[in-house]
Amino acid sequence: MASISSTRRDPVCGMDIDAAHAAATYQHAGITYYFCALTCHERFAAAPDYYIVSAVQPESPPSRMLYTALRTLRTFFDDTRADPARGGLLAAPEWEVLFLLGERGACKMREVASACHAAMSTMTGIIDRLVAKALVQRQHSATDRRVVLVSLTGTGRDMYQQGLEADMQLVLTMLEALEPDDQRTFVTLMQQSVHALSSVSRPTQRSHPDVHHTA
Repeated sequence: MASISSTRRDPVCGMDIDAAHAAATYQHAGITYYFCALTCHERFAAAPDYYIVSAVQPESPPSRMLYTALRTLRTFFDDTRADPARGGLLAAPEWEVLFLLGERGACKMREVASACHAAMSTMTGIIDRLVAKALVQRQHSATDRRVVLVSLTGTGRDMYQQGLEADMQLVLTMLEALEPDDQRTFVTLMQQSVHALSSVSRPTQRSHPDVHHTA
């Protein structure tokens, strides 16, 4: 996981990112700003003063809250998306792990299973498939050899970045069509709808010839 000293907040979407893995940086008034996606960098470069003022607000920006809500919705609608590097497909649970590791960095298996609300046996199968696809790797902790961590490979990080770029462009485009007050209202309604799903069991994953789902 990124250390506190290396963590930066994207001034456009509010995403916390590791400075070492920032998609882009921008110098303005002697300060370096870090961005999770190129689309955030482009918007900041076009109006830096606007986003600097927004970034100091205490509440999370609508873009970050909408991004989180849409990520949750994908797990309920079995969003099987293409793997652009190999022309295959990744199941929704695999994308969920990919995004989690992309955001948090190396994690213990139990932490990944807990964050994804999955049993350890289920998560082991998901990680095994991602390892076989060379997207995730297992490694021993540098401080305790008994602890095994999972993290993205270089290919896995590239795929995470491609997915993040697409998602952030979608989120920012949706919000730009609304006035600031309407953005907050829209995101609040989305959050309420997503919260209501917390009491609903996630659907059984649909089978696909190129994707092996965990029962």
